[in-house]
Amino acid sequence: MIEFQDQRIDVHIPPGVRHGSRVRLAGQGYPSEHGTEMGDLFLLIQVAPHPHFQVDGLHLFTDVPVDVYTAILGGSVRLATLNGSVLLAIPPQTQAGTTFRLSGQGLPDPDQHEQRGNLYARVQLVLPEQLSQAEVETLRVIARAYQFAVAERCPEQSAAAAAESERYANTCL
Repeated sequence: MIEFQDQRIDVHIPPGVRHGSRVRLAGQGYPSEHGTEMGDLFLLIQVAPHPHFQVDGLHLFTDVPVDVYTAILGGSVRLATLNGSVLLAIPPQTQAGTTFRLSGQGLPDPDQHEQRGNLYARVQLVLPEQLSQAEVETLRVIARAYQFAVAERCPEQSAAAAAESERYANTCL
């Protein structure tokens, strides 16, 4: 709904209309010079930024927060889309910055309404803010096992890894 010349006009904005597009409202503008016909009213579309999605053509981009445990072990997280929320499967050992493509979850094509862009969701790791003493100890055990595995694969780094491990062995997380 817009107001023009003290009149309210219902406006239908077609799906997929982009920032900078023009929408024509036939017969809703100023009268012609002779007053016999009403001119057309053109609206210039300005799309406000979305709080969660960035737009690139028909494609949408968003960040999806994933806790470190789900990133390591795998699982699923809820992801908001334009059509509601979906469960996004997170495979084990997912790295920060990994991007998942959700086909057809982007913006509709203004010329071919059955076609849609994609939604790209980039993983943002969320670390725990507080850890219990038991969690800290468990993580230390895992860290030592990881350093041992690195030393097995890369013997030239084992001395440096051992020195680093000793240096931080008594620090409190």
